Amino acid sequence: MNKMLALIVTMLLAGILGEVHADAATRNGADGVASGTRRKIAPNIPHDDPHVLFDFKDGRSPADYESLQGATLDMVSRDGNTVVKVTAGTDNNGSGIRFKGKWNFSYFSYLAADVENLQDTSVILRILYRGYTFAGEARDMFVDRTLGPRQRDIIRCPINLIEGYEADGTPIRLNGPLWWPWGMPVNKQIIPRALNPATVFQIQVSTLPSKAPTAFAVKNIQLEESRVHPNTGSHLAASPIAPNFYPFIDQFGQYKHWDWPRKTHNEAELRASIQTERKDLDAHPRPAIFTKYGGYRDGGRFKATGHFRTQKIDGKWWIIDPEGYKFISWGIDYVMITDAGTAIAPVDRHLTGPQYDRLHWFDWLPSWDDPAYKAFYSKEVVPFWNYAIGWNFDIHAYNQLRKYGADYKTQAVDMMFHRLASWGMNTMSRPEKSARDKGGIPYTVFITSFNDDTRRIGDSGREMIDPYDPGFAASLQSACAVLTNLADDPWFFGYFVDNELSWWGPKGWLVPNGALQAQADEPAKMAFKEELATRYKTIGALNHAWKTHYTAWEDFMSSTSLPQMNDAVKADFSQFFLTFARQYYSTVRAVAKARAPNILYLGSRIHTPHAKPEIVRAASEYCDIASYNLYHKPALLHRKFQELFKTNPMNDTPFLISEFDFLARDRGMWGVYSAAVQASNQADRAANMIAYVKTALDEPLCVGLHWLSYRDRTLTGHSKSGNNPQTGFLDVCDRPYIESVGASREIGRNLYQYREKGQWTH
Repeated sequence: MNKMLALIVTMLLAGILGEVHADAATRNGADGVASGTRRKIAPNIPHDDPHVLFDFKDGRSPADYESLQGATLDMVSRDGNTVVKVTAGTDNNGSGIRFKGKWNFSYFSYLAADVENLQDTSVILRILYRGYTFAGEARDMFVDRTLGPRQRDIIRCPINLIEGYEADGTPIRLNGPLWWPWGMPVNKQIIPRALNPATVFQIQVSTLPSKAPTAFAVKNIQLEESRVHPNTGSHLAASPIAPNFYPFIDQFGQYKHWDWPRKTHNEAELRASIQTERKDLDAHPRPAIFTKYGGYRDGGRFKATGHFRTQKIDGKWWIIDPEGYKFISWGIDYVMITDAGTAIAPVDRHLTGPQYDRLHWFDWLPSWDDPAYKAFYSKEVVPFWNYAIGWNFDIHAYNQLRKYGADYKTQAVDMMFHRLASWGMNTMSRPEKSARDKGGIPYTVFITSFNDDTRRIGDSGREMIDPYDPGFAASLQSACAVLTNLADDPWFFGYFVDNELSWWGPKGWLVPNGALQAQADEPAKMAFKEELATRYKTIGALNHAWKTHYTAWEDFMSSTSLPQMNDAVKADFSQFFLTFARQYYSTVRAVAKARAPNILYLGSRIHTPHAKPEIVRAASEYCDIASYNLYHKPALLHRKFQELFKTNPMNDTPFLISEFDFLARDRGMWGVYSAAVQASNQADRAANMIAYVKTALDEPLCVGLHWLSYRDRTLTGHSKSGNNPQTGFLDVCDRPYIESVGASREIGRNLYQYREKGQWTH
């Protein structure tokens, strides 16, 4: 937490809590309502800060606790304190200590644990609490921390707020789903999947899964940074309370109530940052080891084709650049002049009410009616406004106009090339068209294979495209037209077709389930029926295997019910899932290769939860390089590779990590995809980046990694998704995070010698 804000909270606690304790009895009536503006504090609300849950001073826990995943728990004395020593054996599955009970965390900002690494090697420890979402589903919140040999530390996990209040008692409401704003106000109607901190029933401190034995100690577990309403004395509150929360966005789109290193305070700073950054870029030139295309100058030379291709050399897969040099793709996604904007107000001025009220969030906004700002506004469908059309403001683009002047688009593209070279990167993934056309850095292209008319199947009937639909091939032909004009460009590294398709659903087998639940004229259902008829010959044989009661194949086609799962059903589902995936990938490959036969087909950017064995196998059969969006902690990455690629001996296809990132919340950005990618600060973010890349380069099948993304999202959230994390190398003012830049430069310097020889130098 920012020191100034922490001081505010401390002052509030000192001034308010003392008064509440002293005269609560005289101020509260029988109904519990204070005679003034104060209200009665429920007796079960802890008033101490920090509030200790477990300290083991008496040699035992005040609540039930137990071993987690086979750990041995011992009460031992260390430096005069009684602690719990947790010992996990070899090949443990994330061992630790678990507490069960009922707790209300609503009145504090963090769950914290004092921990110590008891071994001479590093260990990753996790603190986790489990409760229920506002929708009634069990959910975890957790944070991981790496401890060096014999290191002591405090691990803290942030706690959601349920809305909150401004200093005058006005509720703070952030309408529109600001992407998992942990530690910021949460409206349970808007974000029902957020964890309700009043429903905690489990706490854990554990290691991550490890092949090596681990040992650590836990001294105490506590709640920290009590939150108190400044007027009423009630433990409610915002995060921590600012004297006036609104407006909370400054003129540059930054969070107003915090300060941090390299925050932009005025336009003079914004313009001055250009020369400062250019001096830094000039002082850190492109890695000398890079060839013209970013390949490995000292790694030998192989057959040159004038295009990128793949080759397995000494047991490891490589990309070969157009001149014949080894190439590993170290790149960044969405290399754009701007990022998606944010919803400001409905276009329909008759739509009024708190759910549409965003204008008071901002210190300053230009009018969408002013011709001078027309270029920075667009009209977008806003899902969290019931799909009403909203004014979308692009603060990224406007800041670059203020920074570079009227020719900001030209200067922004020039900076892209200067930056990526200096950052040690050799690939632009899905870049700005003007940057792609300029040439000089290898690039990828992204294609969407389907359109609104393409038939789909799934739980809602609109989940997964049907690759058997003739309309799919037709839409794909149109979408792939872009390849024709790029097919001879040597800088064109490869193309992705589609992103994170819904291969798997909340109920599991989305593809076979969706086919069975479709109408009889659905092409995928017809294909499933033909496969089953070939295998079983008669409907009676299918009924015997599936334990169903179809009267004929026509009855199978007209039915929309699902069979009960058994071994035969599971085997047939798996086979059709594979056949379906092959139909998709083979169709894409045939259409795309007809237009660009020498360009690498990079797959469909499979999201990890959907990377089932059938999908991995089909992708490996038809893609030149399969692509996966893998959001994991570095310590879990090797295990994920084992799950994805080692269980199928037929798979020997190189893969690319098409998305990964880590994000921190210490520079005014709130959003977090999940705890799996949250870093504690910018230095930790950079360290995670390096550790992740090293783990990936150890995998012989991996031929590249692309960070998501070039720019941060807008703090007030993407108009369509509410997504607002700190994913970028650049903040909203087009200024780089120097820690991430430093890590990327280190990766660029070491990329090839580590891949080839396992050597890494700082």
